[in-house]
Amino acid sequence: VTNVKENKDDLEPSCEDLKNISPILFEDSPPILSQHGSVQCEIQQTDPHLQSIDKELHQQQKEANVFGVTAEEAVREMRFRIEQKTKLTASAGIAPNMMLSKVCSDMNKPNGQYRIPADSIAVMDFIKNLPIRKVPGIGKVTEKLLNALGITKCTELYQQGALLSLLFSESSSYHF
Repeated sequence: VTNVKENKDDLEPSCEDLKNISPILFEDSPPILSQHGSVQCEIQQTDPHLQSIDKELHQQQKEANVFGVTAEEAVREMRFRIEQKTKLTASAGIAPNMMLSKVCSDMNKPNGQYRIPADSIAVMDFIKNLPIRKVPGIGKVTEKLLNALGITKCTELYQQGALLSLLFSESSSYHF
């Protein structure tokens, strides 16, 4: 076993990394700062123009307003910024896990958002009438197989778990 000691400098982005950040979506994001409060690029130390940009960015960061105190407000602001920068709309889902967030992002299309509160009752209420086709990983073929068994909603999927474990592979039935 080889011990790897991480150096803090190895974890900080290089100038090359900073150049690859999309200016379209992130031009108003605060820069990645070092302990001294300046953008970490050696070039900025020698170029007067870049030094002035560094000072301007540092001042903007001091004056930066944090948007949104709730998940809904933050997501609304992100969607707004995406539309302002790209002229494209974005839909978003807010939920206790990524799979539910993905399902929620399809709920209020186009250019909407949907939230499931992070409590088990709200999650179960959301899932019980959810069509099985909305579940990531259930495609057209699996949907037809399940429909042939009379399973169209996620509640029925759960209720028929024993049957599904007999008809499908262990891996497939586990994911249902």
